[in-house]
Amino acid sequence: MLIMKSYFVVYRNRKIFTEMIDDLDEVIPKAQHVQEKFNIEAYYKKIRVVSIASSLTYSSLLIVFNIMPILEKFTGFILGTNVKWELPFKFYFPFDATQDYVYPIMYIYETWLCGKCAVEVLGSDLLFCNITSLITMRLELLRREIVEIDVENHEKSLESLKDFVKVHQHLKKIVDKLEKLYSFSLLGDILASTIITCLAAFNAVVK
Repeated sequence: MLIMKSYFVVYRNRKIFTEMIDDLDEVIPKAQHVQEKFNIEAYYKKIRVVSIASSLTYSSLLIVFNIMPILEKFTGFILGTNVKWELPFKFYFPFDATQDYVYPIMYIYETWLCGKCAVEVLGSDLLFCNITSLITMRLELLRREIVEIDVENHEKSLESLKDFVKVHQHLKKIVDKLEKLYSFSLLGDILASTIITCLAAFNAVVK
C-alpha cells in the first residue's frame, strides 16, 4: 500500500512536482543582500536538519527491526538456550523460511524489501515536508516584506503591494496543486498507520 502510494503520488506526477519546484524557485529572492537581510540560509538549514533527522530516525527504526532476530539468536547462543530463527517481519511463505540454509536468503530478501519500501515512503514524505517548508518560508518572508513597506512613498508601496499579491497568488496555486496531489496520500498514510498499529499489536499479543 505504501509503495503504491509513493508511486501514484510522486512517480506519476513527477512533471507536476518539477513544475512546482521551479515555481517555488522563481518566487524565492535570489539577491544576496535580500537573502542576508531575511537570513534565508537559516530557513534552509532548518529544512536540512528536519530532513536529516527524519532520515536518521527512519534508518534507526529499520536497523532495530532487522537486527532484532539476529540479536535474539546471538543472546540465546550466549545463554546456551535454543532460540529458533525468526525473520524481521511475519510473511507467509509456502515453505519453512527458518531452516538454516534458507533463512539467510529470506532474511536478506526481507531486509532489502524493507529498505526499498522505506526509501520510497520516506522520499515521498520528505518531498511533501520540504515543499511545505519552502512555502511556509516564503509566506513568512512575504509577511516581513509587507511589514517593511515604505508607506510614505505611495507609488513605491503600491507597486510593492502588487508584487506581493502576485507572489501570494503564485504560492496559492502551488498549495492547491500540492493539496490535490497529497489528498489521497495522506488518507493512505492514515489507513496504513491504523493497519500497521493493529497488526503490530496482534503480533505482540500472539508472540
